[in-house]
Amino acid sequence: MSLTSATFKTIFTCDNSTVDFDFDFKVFEEGDLEVILHTIATGAESTLTLTTDYTTSSLTDTGGRVTTVATYATTYKLIVRRNQAKTQEVDYTQNDSFSTTVLEQGLDQMVMQTQDLAEVTGRVVVQESTQTTPLVMPLPESEKIIGWNTGATALENKVAVDADVAAAAQASADAAAASAATIDLTAPGPIGGTTANTGTFTDIVGVGTTTLNDSGNATVLRVANDGTSHGLYITQDIALPTNSYALYVHSNVAQTTATSPLIYFRQQEATSTQGVLTVIQEGVGSGLVIYGGGTPAAGKYLLHVYTNDAHTYANQPGILFQFDNAASDELVFQTSNDGTGSNVEFTQVGALKSGAVGFKVNLTGQNDDGGTGVSFIQEHASTTDDLLNLRNDGTGTAQYINQSGVLASAKNALWVYSNVAQVNSPLVFLEQDSGSSTADVLSLQNDGTGTSEYIDQVGVLAANKNALWVYSNVAQINSPLVFLEQDNASSTADVLSIQNDGTGMGLLINQVGDLASGKNALKVMSDTDQDTTGLVFFYQKNASSSVTCLTVENDGTGIGLNIDQDGNKVALNIDSEVANDGDFVNIDEPGQAGAFKIMRNTDLTQNVVLKLGAGYIWVDTTGDLRISATNPTSDTGGTVVGTQS
Repeated sequence: MSLTSATFKTIFTCDNSTVDFDFDFKVFEEGDLEVILHTIATGAESTLTLTTDYTTSSLTDTGGRVTTVATYATTYKLIVRRNQAKTQEVDYTQNDSFSTTVLEQGLDQMVMQTQDLAEVTGRVVVQESTQTTPLVMPLPESEKIIGWNTGATALENKVAVDADVAAAAQASADAAAASAATIDLTAPGPIGGTTANTGTFTDIVGVGTTTLNDSGNATVLRVANDGTSHGLYITQDIALPTNSYALYVHSNVAQTTATSPLIYFRQQEATSTQGVLTVIQEGVGSGLVIYGGGTPAAGKYLLHVYTNDAHTYANQPGILFQFDNAASDELVFQTSNDGTGSNVEFTQVGALKSGAVGFKVNLTGQNDDGGTGVSFIQEHASTTDDLLNLRNDGTGTAQYINQSGVLASAKNALWVYSNVAQVNSPLVFLEQDSGSSTADVLSLQNDGTGTSEYIDQVGVLAANKNALWVYSNVAQINSPLVFLEQDNASSTADVLSIQNDGTGMGLLINQVGDLASGKNALKVMSDTDQDTTGLVFFYQKNASSSVTCLTVENDGTGIGLNIDQDGNKVALNIDSEVANDGDFVNIDEPGQAGAFKIMRNTDLTQNVVLKLGAGYIWVDTTGDLRISATNPTSDTGGTVVGTQS
């Protein structure tokens, strides 16, 4: 059957009851239909979904029916139109039979596709037949309308202008063009008038815009004031609506001249001491807002404060933010950056003079209410970036803290604090990443009398944790891992003092590795002639202590204690000032308690007896060596050993 009807769309007005909508154009299958719900008040449209929102029935060559699931009120219209698939699926086989039905259906589908396109193009904007240049739409731009350019050759985005305002501006412009081109303000009186100014303000109503020739360079508006009153005074007596301003300077032209900004304030008198621009905000809004709608070009900024003059006056910075009210508790200066660039960057190009700094925070008031001079806060808990990063490519100090005042109790020149359980990284980490560096990573110099480094371990250390841990995983072959040096020869204080008020070990050396030749787990060495005090001194000061002062335990096969006396002195000297009987030296063998002892015996003149196995040996007053099976009670006890001379 041929396709003679040009109808391909039917629009129904809903009545809050009808759900069956009969259309009168041909479709081959229900998927070729498009059902659209149109809101009359707003023009909003939404495409309904087959089966979910509607069904079809009675599809014939002359039409069919759409049945909606819901009923729609009179505020809606229902659009039923054909949307033929833009494909051709007929495939003819060579030398096969030729079906006129298939051919006719294919032709009908092509006509339907043409009708669908005609329906769309019938709703678009087209140029006159005489036009040969394509019409290109400009890119979307916020709060702009589309209009012809000044040459009427292309479309462009323009600022929307209220019709009444535009009409008034045009009427004012026409009136201004008809009047004198120059307004003389040297004589008192209102603009265009001859009445003397008696101190009251004269309103200028309906002043529009003046358009100059593009090639001209004349000033559009110039105010010359030789008096002492305001050069230009704008009184805004009513609340401005959205996007309206008491003073609005607008340009829709690319300003590219280097020395011609859109607004220029200049004080040419060198002796003037007043501000060039003063903004007084007595309301609760912002005093000055700079909004950057475009991306600044290279070397351009939303706010650029520039001077090429040498500023040598004391206490006269390039920019000063000042809160003069002592009761104010708000921020003086705040920057907020939602982007990924730097928030604040200070570039110090010139060489700083003595006492000058690239960034200085000067506190002249008394801070005793919990405030902080400088605070860096990272409020995003999941961030892993550094909060403060100091990079110094020069040879000076990267961070210098000069604590000139006497610190109050619990105050510090540098305090790193955390109230969060740190389980991944140390609270303070100092790293020298250059393998060729020979300088110290951390150097503490204390010219005072207090402690140079104080570690107060308040919490109970977890397993394998230490209040002080010096660790290296590199083979150290040149220098010791820890080195304590007292370089003043007249010093009499200890170089290292360990005080342990607990019950654990005062000093534990765990030698895990196999010591190389000439190396020791603990070595005390001196290359100086010591003639006053022993090189190593173990001292138990508590007289009631009953434990051993020095214990050497060797589970290996080497020597437990080796004394290599190369000098002409006693290798081992035991000096006991105890008055009661007791052991000086006691050597036990397994199963033989007291195998060898050097004992004090006050019954003897020499006060010393040697116990060897089960026998006691001593020297009597005559110099004879005696032996006894029991501890002697007198010099003459026991038996003289052999013949002595």
